[in-house]
This record gives sequence, structure tokens and C-alpha cells, in this order.
Amino acid sequence: MHIFTESAVNIREHQSAEGGDIIYDRGFTRLSRLAGLTLMWLFLVVIPLQGAHPDEQVQITFNEGLFLPQYPLYFNSEGRLMIAAEDAARLLEYQLDWVDNNQIQLACQDISVSLRAGIPEAIYNYQIVIFSPAPLKIDDILYLPLRSTAELLDYTVVWDVAHHSANVYSPGIPIPTPPEPLSSQAPAGLPTWGSCATTPGLENCWPEETLLSSYYTTLLDRSAGRTKNVELSCQAINGLIIQPGQVVSFNQVSGPRTKELGYQVAPIFVDRKVVPGRGGGVCQTSSTLYNSVLEAGLEVLERHPHSLPVAYVAPGRDATVSWGGADLQFRNNQEVPVKILARVWDNYVLCAIAAVI
Repeated sequence: MHIFTESAVNIREHQSAEGGDIIYDRGFTRLSRLAGLTLMWLFLVVIPLQGAHPDEQVQITFNEGLFLPQYPLYFNSEGRLMIAAEDAARLLEYQLDWVDNNQIQLACQDISVSLRAGIPEAIYNYQIVIFSPAPLKIDDILYLPLRSTAELLDYTVVWDVAHHSANVYSPGIPIPTPPEPLSSQAPAGLPTWGSCATTPGLENCWPEETLLSSYYTTLLDRSAGRTKNVELSCQAINGLIIQPGQVVSFNQVSGPRTKELGYQVAPIFVDRKVVPGRGGGVCQTSSTLYNSVLEAGLEVLERHPHSLPVAYVAPGRDATVSWGGADLQFRNNQEVPVKILARVWDNYVLCAIAAVI
């Protein structure tokens, strides 16, 4: 066992020539050294502990499999993820031995690491190394910084912002390459509409999300006013989080199609005729979303077809909307919250339903 002791700090004391206070060779009296140690304890243990907070949403994966910790996960005052020492030993497959209530030793084959609460250093195979942030005691449980502990033992940690998870990989395990995002230009020869997941070049339309479905339609009419209306309606619904059981109204979420909100005059269908109207093109957004809703298996409560056929989506798969009239409504019948994703990309309208994990 490796124990941090006063001798490890290499401080030697001697009497002053005049026989006064005991002086340390760093120039401190016993009283000043005690004050310094107290301040160090405050900065390394007490203050970080006050800023630590639990996070029930964060997840840990180990070699792509979900790891379930026994104790809550915390973020310290610096935003670093902290894991209980017992969970860390189980995750990294190391033997855990307690030296005392504040110090542990992790061992596996020819590697031995000693860590102590409040000390930003570790003893790694008899060598002192920097270890930051220092371990913390939270509710009488010793917590270690996940990344620093794992990387000290040659593991790799990749933080996934989109899924709020820390992905840990064993030494020698290849780290998956993240999918390439969409390029600025669509590949040639795409069908007019379809599922993004099964269309080459569109599989990674939102690579950072956990998609339940995704769909695209083509902007066949690319006039500036109509395209602007589609962009505005996509922006209005993009990012909307829908809780389990919640009902969504496209009209209520997207809002009125008014000049003040930037909507332009473009062709619309009225009584089986094509006429100019404010917000023409918004129905392509609602129709693309409708197909994403269908593919995700969400419950459709209201949907209306156009009075004339549309060319940007398959027959029977359109969904017209009109402020104060026809609407698209659906319910999240999943057990988890979902999110609407919508954007105009190149000459295409993309909509998706993603799980919020």
C-alpha cells in the first residue's frame, strides 16, 4: 500500500540558530504551515464539494455497452464528471483496496495507483504524477474524476454532447469514427421524396441525434418567396421537445403566416385553384413532418389532404395546413420525450423525429 504522509512532501524541520520557533526549510513556521494546509484543504476539498451537484441524466457507456453505476454521478465545480471509487474500479476492472477512509489503491496486474481525497497528485507505480481534479468525499463516499482516472490507466473517454454521455473505451479498443455530417450539396439523382435513413447521402442528416425517423422532400418550386416560407416554418418547429403523451399542433407551434414574421406571398391551393397567398409553401414543411411522424409511429390525430395533387410527396402522404383552419396534430405515444428536427438543405426539406435521451 502507498500512503501519503508528511515525509512524502519532503519537508525537513530544524531549530533556528537563536533557539526560537521551529523553522521549515521552505521558510515557514509551524503556525504558518498549519494555516497553509488549512487553506489548501479549503481550496482542494471544501470549495469543490460545495460546487458539486448530482446529474441523473448523464450516462456512461463502456465499449459501446451501457454501464450502470451503483452511486449517483456528480459534476464538480469545474464541470468535471465524478464517479464513485467503487464504480470506477468496477468500470475499469481494477481491484479496489482501502488504505483508510480517504485513500484507495487501484491495482491490476503490474499497475498500482494510489489516490487520496483532496490531493491533486497520485502515486502511479511508485511515481508521483499530477492528478486533477483531486478526489472528493461526497456524503462520505470517495469520488474520482472519471476522465483523469480512466486516462491514467490508458483508457479513452469520449464525451458525447448530444447524448449527454461519457463513452469509455478499453486500451486497444478502436474508437468509432463519428459519421460525416451532410455536405453542403446533395448527391445527384436523388428521388423526389423518401426516408433519409435509406437514401444514400442522407443517412447522416443529423449525426448527433438518436433518430426514430427522418424524411425528405424536394423543393420543386424554388422561387425565393416560397423557399423563404419553408425555411421560416422549419425554423419555427425545429428543436421542439414533446413529452410523452403530449399533443402537438403544427399551426400552434409554427404560428401565423404573417408579413410581420417574414412570410412571403407564394402560390397556395384554394378551392381546387392555385392562387397567390401569404405563406405559400408551408404545407411542404407540414407534409414532410407528417411523413416523419408516420415513420416514427407517433399517433396522428388530425391531417388533411390538399384540394389538388402535390408533386413533392407520394399520393396520400401530404398534409395541408391553414392558420385558423386545417391543422396537423399528433401525439407522442412513446415512453420518452421526442424532438422535432427540421431544416432546408440544398434543394430539399428535411424533417426528423429524434429521441431525447
